[in-house]
Amino acid sequence: MVNELGEQPDEKIPIAPTALPEPSPSSVPPAPRESLRLALGPNRSHCIHTTPHNSWSHRGSTASLNAWRALHLSALHCIALTPHGGWVVTGIDGAGEPVVASWENLEGTVSFSEAENWADSRKGWKELTRALQNGDREGLADVRFGVGARGSWWLRWGNGRLESGNLPKQLQSKLSEKELAGIKPTSISLGMRDSYVAFWSDKTADVALTGYAALQEVLTPDSDIVYVCLSAVQDDEYMHVDKTGFVGWNFRFDEEARQDVFREMLGYMQRRAWADGTTFSMTNTNSDGSKRSIKITPDTDITKSTASISSPSPASLPALAKDLWADPSRFMHRDILVPAAIGAGAAGAAGGAVLLGVRQYRLYRNPMQADAAARSGSWLGRAWATARFARRLPGPILAIGGAGLVWQLGYWRGRWVG
Repeated sequence: MVNELGEQPDEKIPIAPTALPEPSPSSVPPAPRESLRLALGPNRSHCIHTTPHNSWSHRGSTASLNAWRALHLSALHCIALTPHGGWVVTGIDGAGEPVVASWENLEGTVSFSEAENWADSRKGWKELTRALQNGDREGLADVRFGVGARGSWWLRWGNGRLESGNLPKQLQSKLSEKELAGIKPTSISLGMRDSYVAFWSDKTADVALTGYAALQEVLTPDSDIVYVCLSAVQDDEYMHVDKTGFVGWNFRFDEEARQDVFREMLGYMQRRAWADGTTFSMTNTNSDGSKRSIKITPDTDITKSTASISSPSPASLPALAKDLWADPSRFMHRDILVPAAIGAGAAGAAGGAVLLGVRQYRLYRNPMQADAAARSGSWLGRAWATARFARRLPGPILAIGGAGLVWQLGYWRGRWVG
């Protein structure tokens, strides 16, 4: 999916009044401008978040999402997804304490050809985690970091101090050159095959891209792009943001993941339009080649239309069956087997309640047959004779079973979607 900038309408320049009022000494400073950040990982995993709006969408493997939920984050500052499936995150937990956390994927196998890259990626993940844990946790809100291919990583503290590891030689030379001139990096994005995009405090940028052909076409000196995210596992996936707030991207996500990212991006652009009075016109190209024109102005509310976007839920039974067929090992985990067993038991209880209810209803409608059953010594007859309230049991049992099934589907949806 490619997002292209459409024709922008001519901006009207307001006429300045003849006399300006004196600024009030008690005037409130403007709120910090909202920013959009993205991290791309393997197997279409991603995390997109906005600050200070504090909104994010995270997708990944079941184990990754379980570890993510265990953090109980109330605010997300920064996140990096590694090429081997791990992540590093900083934020604030539910108790208001600063968080530095990391997780790595220890499941699956690695091919021989990818073993060296996997080892380098894991080494960089450890180095970045250690650097964050050894730093000042009180200043984590201003910390920015990222990872790239072959174990490359960078970390910029709030005071501008930079730490890094295994960076491309060309980028390392640029960093040394800029440091001598007193210029510091504001943002760095690392990609595949030593690709990188670096933005500096002197409002300049250095670009070295191998692949990312569509990005090279728009990333020109006069493009006003101020932020870029490169994928470290796919050389045609990226996102960029210019100084007006316009967002461009190209991803190969499934429909539901695409809609999640789409919703966050358009929401960000709509809030920028409300705050700055900007108008955005764009053409969105879907994976099937169809195109859709979108216009965002200060008078629109794109969040309402994106909130209504629907697509098949991965928690639906056909989708769960498809996941099971594609990868049965995803279900062979305690966190999945336990609720599955509970759900199966609830379904069995509900089915038994229906059969018992049918039998008891027949006895209730035919007292002579009920008396005969009682005299016969059958367990159903004895149940009827000694516990007349048994005919009321199917309702509660069926309700409990249905609630169990509903809970299980909700549980599974949380495991897959996050």
